[in-house]
Amino acid sequence: SGGFLQLQPRLAQAAADGDEDWATAFTRAVGQFATCAAKPLACASGGSGPEAMQLQQLIVLMLECMSYPSYKVADNLVDVWVCLQDLPMESRAPQMRAPLYEQLLRKTIERCMWPLEEDGTVDADADDGDFDKWRLESANEVVTCCLGALGASRFVTALSSLLPAQPPQSRQEWAS
Repeated sequence: SGGFLQLQPRLAQAAADGDEDWATAFTRAVGQFATCAAKPLACASGGSGPEAMQLQQLIVLMLECMSYPSYKVADNLVDVWVCLQDLPMESRAPQMRAPLYEQLLRKTIERCMWPLEEDGTVDADADDGDFDKWRLESANEVVTCCLGALGASRFVTALSSLLPAQPPQSRQEWAS
């Protein structure tokens, strides 16, 4: 059995083909399963048995889905992160603690940046409806989950690592 990662190549192909319908349906199913299995996902994924390995694969897949080109795909996983935030950190498997939330924060913040063209300019044709919905609703919830999981000090450190060393001088630089 290939577990959850068995469908990872199909998800990559859906991204390449622009098959948003398949990817949305798939992540809806993954999100619903992971939401229902939040406690085993957070607590039992630390072992080395076949069940733990499949749960670890699910975590990898969910993080990958957060970078999928369609905002709707990542949006299907918001409830998982919200459910996981309610489980105490000390009861979780090590990979379900701070490092996971640092990765999740990075992927979420990257999703909140305005899409760019290949030449580095802002993509004026980007579908701003889905982008705005992601930023104002979904990303807000995920970032709040990251804050709760990381604590204020570690959250600020993780967020600071995403900022450029020198502040941008123009609006265009903020987009890149």
